[in-house]
Amino acid sequence: MASWMESWIAKIAAGLFATVMAPMLVAIGLKYSETVLPAADTAAANTNAVPSANAVPSANTVASASTAPAKADSTPAHPSNSSANRGSNPKTIRLFNGRDLAGFNTWLGPAKKGAKALGLNNDPEHVFKVVDGQLRFSGEIDGLLMTRRSYENYALTIEYRWGDKTWGEREDKTRCSGVLLHLGGKPADAKNRYAIKCQIREGATGDFVIFGRQHDGIPSLTVEADQREFDKGTRHIVRLSYRPGSPLTTISTGFVARTHRDSHWRDVKGFRGREELERPVGEWNVLECICQAGTITTRLNGVTVNVGTAAKPNCGRIALQSAGAEIFFRHIELTTLH
Repeated sequence: MASWMESWIAKIAAGLFATVMAPMLVAIGLKYSETVLPAADTAAANTNAVPSANAVPSANTVASASTAPAKADSTPAHPSNSSANRGSNPKTIRLFNGRDLAGFNTWLGPAKKGAKALGLNNDPEHVFKVVDGQLRFSGEIDGLLMTRRSYENYALTIEYRWGDKTWGEREDKTRCSGVLLHLGGKPADAKNRYAIKCQIREGATGDFVIFGRQHDGIPSLTVEADQREFDKGTRHIVRLSYRPGSPLTTISTGFVARTHRDSHWRDVKGFRGREELERPVGEWNVLECICQAGTITTRLNGVTVNVGTAAKPNCGRIALQSAGAEIFFRHIELTTLH
């Protein structure tokens, strides 16, 4: 009798487990697997995932971070490596991984006067090169290193230092480069590119420059600026200069001088103003470009030097410029803003 009872109880217990307990355990296991990754998998996800900084897809720009690159790119895209996330929001992205040019397109103009432009991703002279974990632009040929993706609402931080070499018509002139913000137009189409440029230039880093061809009033920039007199030796010229509290002025061509730009600025190699914010040649500088809700703020070595509002464009690719002077970059990072 006891044996029969034990068998009957065992069958009831097995039935209850199959119909009630097992589904509950499976559901719990599925929920857990969807929300928690083992430590090793979490690390792999943070390292290999393609980062996104509010990437904005456009027909003429590279697709957002979650998609394949647009046909405008002639070489396969490589996802940039994101640095450790500083919390889930915002995210910081390393645009330059310290090893190669993954995530960028190059474009170069003519190697010699009168020659044809070298064009997209054709750099036989190694104008753009990684040396000891630093990004070196020789400056020998004018050109751009452009992100393949477009971005909106971000804080861009760049460390740069000048090298010794200068070239061609700029051999005796101020060392020059630049950061192009909200770059529009197809990567290979030099004639129709446009952007708002943050100047990198001896004695003038942080100037805003309207870059490229106008497209129905784009780009334009509105700045609190006044008319300031600059001494040009035998003559004086009046330029717009950023000054907080001044009347708003909108430009669609030309430039707006930064604060701390010496009124006796000269386009000569090695120029340093009396209140120069840039560190001496060979030393590292920190340039920040904060783009949020249409407003662009530039800071040089911790000092705000220019602020402007761009109604359009307010998103696009980011590019660094080769413009006749050797320059080195490192720690090119972008932090998302909302």
